[in-house]
Amino acid sequence: MAARDETRAKEAIDRLNEEGREPGLGGVIWHELDLKDPRSAKESAERFISRERKLDILVNKAALSVITVLVHPGSNFMVRSRIPAFGNVQALNADGVGESMAVNYLGPYIFTKTLLPLLESTASLDGADVRIINVGSNGYCYAKYLEYGSKEAWNHTFK
Repeated sequence: MAARDETRAKEAIDRLNEEGREPGLGGVIWHELDLKDPRSAKESAERFISRERKLDILVNKAALSVITVLVHPGSNFMVRSRIPAFGNVQALNADGVGESMAVNYLGPYIFTKTLLPLLESTASLDGADVRIINVGSNGYCYAKYLEYGSKEAWNHTFK
């Protein structure tokens, strides 16, 4: 189970073990993964490959909600959303990538892309049934409240 927080991951693993799993399915271990930094996601996948011989299933489930303010370090660029129920103020990282973009898209992409050779080699084994599952959310439903149809609508919404 890949996660940022070891304590929370191990609590989840304990719950899985308490609820019982079918015999012969192997164990669940914690694997450190922080998707906020794309380089860290790649390093995490490389560590996994160095320790494991196969990977049967990869579930990409991490997500952050829509942000309310983007601020790029060293610039005056700022976007404000009028959807107050979403997220907190958040800065772009040194690469100019917002935390939600890194966690929701870029990190999982790099993590998965780096793990592909292991997934492919596992898939070549007799009886293998390899899967990549990407879990989404209904956050896209809120996009209808944003006006991006024209520059004027954008400026009116975010001034």
